[in-house]
Amino acid sequence: MTKKRLITFIAIAVIAVTALFLLVLNRTKKTFDGQQEEQSSAVESMPAGTNQFLRDLSSEISKTNADDNPENMSDNSITINDIKDTAGIEKAYVEYLKKKPNSKLEWTDVLTGADKVVPLDDFAKGVDLNINPQFKELLAPFRYYLISCNFEGKISRGLMLQVKVFTDYKGDLDKDEKEFLKNWESTMLRDTHRIIFPNINFAEDQLKQRLEFERGKYNFARINLPSGEIKSLNYAMLFDYFIISDSLNCMDKMADQLISPAS
Repeated sequence: MTKKRLITFIAIAVIAVTALFLLVLNRTKKTFDGQQEEQSSAVESMPAGTNQFLRDLSSEISKTNADDNPENMSDNSITINDIKDTAGIEKAYVEYLKKKPNSKLEWTDVLTGADKVVPLDDFAKGVDLNINPQFKELLAPFRYYLISCNFEGKISRGLMLQVKVFTDYKGDLDKDEKEFLKNWESTMLRDTHRIIFPNINFAEDQLKQRLEFERGKYNFARINLPSGEIKSLNYAMLFDYFIISDSLNCMDKMADQLISPAS
């Protein structure tokens, strides 16, 4: 395929998928707790095969090994001097949380002093982040982002993890992603609370609260905070990315950026 034809093909694909997905994203716009949007109980999905089409397209465009450690990809970063120093990682993360995001969506890389991304496993150990072992096997070890959102002074946190670009995956990747994530749901709050609810002091029994995930615009479950307030834990797979946040607005901004990076 010539370069010109490839560019044309990519442009057509992006336009088509963008139009389709924006239609899906705009279907439900009500609130269920006065702060969060209510999600439809009906499952909205893209046509079968869309994710695989995008994966094939991505593989043709870029032959970069997903295990390679990329350079800094965002405008913000946390610097870790010793990736095996879990206390140092924790300290750097706490300092990061003190900074108020200045925009509706900010991406943050976790970097070494040499401007390389800290492996996900090392960062996770430092901040007590746990990922379902089955799902973690699908992830690219250096391609993840911490997400901060600021909507009228209300700060929300999120996380973005990228699935590897597989050329010879044995099985149905889309189906396995859904199965592994569903298997993770029962412990997702406990495993991600340091990232998604970093300023909430949950008791151990509160972290074990039963989560009833519903399938709507995103997968979501109501979370009972120690204060009695009800929040939500929302997640989705979008193309090759897993996104998770306590805010639907933040989920929408992440989705928008993945669909239209220039927006």
